[in-house]
Amino acid sequence: MFFQFFIRSLYEEGITQIGEKVMARATDELKNISGTLGNLVFYQRNGGTYIRMKPTKYRDKKTDKQVLLRGRFAGCNYFYKCLQADMFRQVWKTVAKDTGKNAQNMFIRHNIHAFGKEQGITDYERLHFSAGLLPLPRKLGLERRNAHDCRVYWEYNPREAIGSPTDRLYVVELHTDLRIRLHETGVCRREGEALFSTFYAIDKETHLYGFWGNEAGTSFSPSHYFPL
Repeated sequence: MFFQFFIRSLYEEGITQIGEKVMARATDELKNISGTLGNLVFYQRNGGTYIRMKPTKYRDKKTDKQVLLRGRFAGCNYFYKCLQADMFRQVWKTVAKDTGKNAQNMFIRHNIHAFGKEQGITDYERLHFSAGLLPLPRKLGLERRNAHDCRVYWEYNPREAIGSPTDRLYVVELHTDLRIRLHETGVCRREGEALFSTFYAIDKETHLYGFWGNEAGTSFSPSHYFPL
């Protein structure tokens, strides 16, 4: 009896759509409710309370596509947790702003296709350490001088409005055993080049990336993969 009364009350409180998976968004009277009641599941999303039906059946799909997606998601999720530098979290929080997603969700969205079904990185060029609206400079490249020292160079023309002259360069050093280091070079876009030294010797298992952030640390560019 209570359950029927509760369902009827939900309709009266503002349920407007019923489906197999999603029933409705609850009104203010049901704010902050979470958990289950009968075959209903209450959950929070984007500051609102939503209600959905429990699935009547669950099948553990093991098609090639499903196995691939699971492996990619698990690998991408684990990789995000390996990013220890605060700047990485700041980047993805900025990317996630006003999207209704969190930083980790946005990282996975941008990077899931870089991973394979065995959860490892299968395409380093599709790995992104940053995203955003700041433009990358033209003729961006990297020159390796020895086992540790590198020079990043790019074209800067003060007559062209490509980013701000004070945008800072960041370089990411990644090794296949998941040693990850962020180099905050402090070099501005207007300087046209930056010298830095890697923490570990560069070998065939090393991958380098670069991206720009504005002076306030509130806007970033997409990252760029440097072939070695």
